[in-house]
Amino acid sequence: DALRFYDTLAAFLLRMGPEDLGAMPEHFVDDMCDHVTFVTRFNPDSFVGVPMGNMFRVVVRLLSPDYAQCVRNYNLRAKLGDTLYNVFLPSDSDERNADIPSSVYCDAATGAPYLLSDSYAQAT
Repeated sequence: DALRFYDTLAAFLLRMGPEDLGAMPEHFVDDMCDHVTFVTRFNPDSFVGVPMGNMFRVVVRLLSPDYAQCVRNYNLRAKLGDTLYNVFLPSDSDERNADIPSSVYCDAATGAPYLLSDSYAQAT
C-alpha cells in the first residue's frame, strides 16, 4: 500500500539529521506530498487504519526554521505548506476536508489534532 510506504519513508526521513536531509533527493518528499494530497481529494477512505503521524512530523520539520536549508526549492516548500493545510488541519472551520477521517490529522493516543499534541509542532 502506497500510504504505508510513504509513512515508512517519513519515519526514515525523521531519523536523518539536517546534513543528511540536505543531501536527499527532494522528489522523495515531493512525491509523498502529491500522493497524500491526491488520496485526500479522491479516496479519503484509504486513510482508515494508516498511521499519518510520521508524515505530519516530516512536513512540520521541513517547514521549520531549523531545517529550512534542507529544502532549497521554494516550490517544494509551498507544496509542504499546502499539504499541511489540505491534509493535516482539522475540518472544523470549513468543508474542505470533511470526508477525511479524523485519524489522519489526530493523534491516536490522545485524540487531539497533531498540531496541538505533537511537541515538535508546538516548538516551531
